[in-house]
Amino acid sequence: MKKLSVANLKKVSLSQGAPVEKTVHFSLNGEDYEAQVFVRKLSFKDQEQILKAYKWKFDPKDLENSKLESIDGIRLQAARILGSICEDAKGSPFFKSIDEVLDCDVSVCNAFYAVSDEVNNFMGKLMKKSSSGMNSGVNSSVAESVEAPSQKRSKK
Repeated sequence: MKKLSVANLKKVSLSQGAPVEKTVHFSLNGEDYEAQVFVRKLSFKDQEQILKAYKWKFDPKDLENSKLESIDGIRLQAARILGSICEDAKGSPFFKSIDEVLDCDVSVCNAFYAVSDEVNNFMGKLMKKSSSGMNSGVNSSVAESVEAPSQKRSKK
């Protein structure tokens, strides 16, 4: 393990590196397409939109007792796409807003999410190993249910 001084820690933590060029594949109206996009690692600043996907029931008397009520999986994926998909190597955002992502065709968004996950590893090493046999459409929808356990109990 490499030890860092405070100065080197700051340098390392602020260097994200350049976006990575990736090829996306998708189908629209029965026609197959391939395109190049750039994907960057998400930064702490990108968390603002991502956190809006989580709905909490706050306990004002004891914040640690607050409960996660739900996760808007579509908004979570859209926020990740918004923060990571770029149109050039400089990191210029492909989308200007979360609403633009939400208006995008599903197959294009699925392709964007797949390459973004390759760079950002949204599901972590454990999920990658256990889900390697699944197709990408299943991976992206299953990820949201795995990321945070539901607080609701099933009725029997």
